[in-house]
Amino acid sequence: MKTLNTNNLNAKDKAVIAALNALVKSKAKQERIASQIAIKTDDPILRQLMEAVNKSCRIMAEELLKEAGYKQPQSENTYKFLQTLSQDTSMEEPPKYLVENLLAAISNQETMDSEYKCL
Repeated sequence: MKTLNTNNLNAKDKAVIAALNALVKSKAKQERIASQIAIKTDDPILRQLMEAVNKSCRIMAEELLKEAGYKQPQSENTYKFLQTLSQDTSMEEPPKYLVENLLAAISNQETMDSEYKCL
């Protein structure tokens, strides 16, 4: 996982990233607790609820990491959108260069890792 270079960020951006990181830690802790409860309980309804909470916390943590700049969305839709932007002739050179760098940096994970795709 690539990390965000925070050297060029202002104090507000750094504060937002720090807050997002704190939320990620909290979600990871909640995920662990829900997982432990699901494993230890004999109540099937509580187990199902805790498994849902576990998945919810995982998804929320992933989204928070994306917002903090630690993960790039790598879905097929994102990849296609970036390809469309890169072919836009009206786009100025600096943004086009950034789009091309993103296309080069990410792979189309949705087709490569289809076994991990959410149903």
